[in-house]
Amino acid sequence: MAIGRRTFLKSAFQHSAMLGCAPLLGRIVHADGMPSRWPSVAIQVPSDQAGHKPPVITSVAIHPGERLLATAGDDHLVYVWDIAQERIVHALRGHTDWVHSLVFSPNHQILASAGSDHRVIFWDVPSAVPLAELDSQDHPVTALRWSHDGGLIAVIGFQNHLRIYDAVTRDLIRELECPSADMRTLDFSPDDQQIAAGGRDGCYRVWNLADWSIARDFNPHQRRIRGLAYSPDGRFLVSSGEDRCIHVQSTRDADDFHISGCSAKIMSLVFFGPRELATGCSDNQIRLWDLQSRSEIGQLRGHTGSVATLDCRGKLLVSGSYDTTVRIWTISDALARDDQREPSDAFRTDRISK
Repeated sequence: MAIGRRTFLKSAFQHSAMLGCAPLLGRIVHADGMPSRWPSVAIQVPSDQAGHKPPVITSVAIHPGERLLATAGDDHLVYVWDIAQERIVHALRGHTDWVHSLVFSPNHQILASAGSDHRVIFWDVPSAVPLAELDSQDHPVTALRWSHDGGLIAVIGFQNHLRIYDAVTRDLIRELECPSADMRTLDFSPDDQQIAAGGRDGCYRVWNLADWSIARDFNPHQRRIRGLAYSPDGRFLVSSGEDRCIHVQSTRDADDFHISGCSAKIMSLVFFGPRELATGCSDNQIRLWDLQSRSEIGQLRGHTGSVATLDCRGKLLVSGSYDTTVRIWTISDALARDDQREPSDAFRTDRISK
């Protein structure tokens, strides 16, 4: 018997809460065309005004408590959703242009948003009241990231500087020179000892936060980088972008490799397991990758526009698209193995080498 969308979301959330850190739930479409085995629920983001088209979605963020979801796009609004109830609990108004980035603070209390209006706004999550703004940025902001300890917030955009702020006082601590003036993505290492950022020229730079020095520049891509993420254990730094390639760089030595074969631009990237990646692509699909086998292991289908943004927390993978919808997926198997795959085919080693 088919179940309703809201029933699915409630059951998925309750199952997630009961399992804690157990293997992830859901179903996938395998790359060989096997039936989907990660269920999803599509949520249509509403239009703010009668007669207007719903917004394209370019940022999603799951609250650390996994009960709330923030979404934003080109209608200048930030929506906060109750995931289990599938309803909007807040519509945050303050931006005057496209909103490109959303991040929740590690302490669960603050949501930061930023976009083409050069503004970075901090919102109180329980009350949805704006708390403060960073000093006006010189250019549109494309990405924000909070450090894992909550002490810093990093800002990049259409400028050749990465700005690091004290997340409590909102004072500017440092400006770091970037490799280009069109920066799109960044990430803190899990231990907050480094930060990496990349953009239009296919290059990304890594800085040491202890002394603000440049650790190294990497030039792995031929076109704009749109996704950049450290693995959960910090051993790998993964980038992807418009050249349709994924680059995996070891953070402990010089080992690196490319995963190719994607037929579309890669618009977004997120880890959903220790060595498992999800990428949102311009052909409307989400592709799943295994760093150990260096191969595509599945596809999630349902969007009808480019998948511009992804986030993953606990048992939930959330995608946002140019098709004006958000999809909430549950993940059945952290390795996304075929049913016929033997247990011995799981990871045999933690080392990835050329």
